[in-house]
Amino acid sequence: MAEEEKASGISPEFTELDEALEDIVERTQEVQEEFAAENDKTEKIAEKERETAEDVRKRSMERLGETKARENAKKTKKSRNSSLEYFKEKHDKELDLKREEMAMKEKEAERAWEIKEQEIKSKEMEAKKRDEELRARKESNMIATLQQQLQQQQGMFMQMQQQNKLLLQLLNNNTKNED
Repeated sequence: MAEEEKASGISPEFTELDEALEDIVERTQEVQEEFAAENDKTEKIAEKERETAEDVRKRSMERLGETKARENAKKTKKSRNSSLEYFKEKHDKELDLKREEMAMKEKEAERAWEIKEQEIKSKEMEAKKRDEELRARKESNMIATLQQQLQQQQGMFMQMQQQNKLLLQLLNNNTKNED
């Protein structure tokens, strides 16, 4: 830590702003990770849809006998397809909910950042106001001290003038007495 202070010339201590920034960075990283995971899921779903489309193309090219055989096999698969559709719909709904949740988290992080900025600005304003008040008090104290010193100097000057007058009178009296 001493090396950091020497190297940079500043204190490496964290402030509230640093903590808020770290918090926001962490939250955005979490949101990005969640978004990447959801993106991977949507890519897998798209791949499955491509495979389904390919299967449909193949079926359209079948001969009549192959179609009847496939339809007979399809009757047994029908119950499986309805479950797959259910899970697909469920997954789509969950995906939509997660997207909404991520958007809400992002907005929440932005609001928290704005609140922190406002708090920091208000604290800065309060500190500036206190500094100005302290400076004004110091100036008024200094003016009062200077006024007292001026009054003392004026008093001393008046005393010196009176002493000079008395000395001159004494000198004048002495010179008259000597004559």
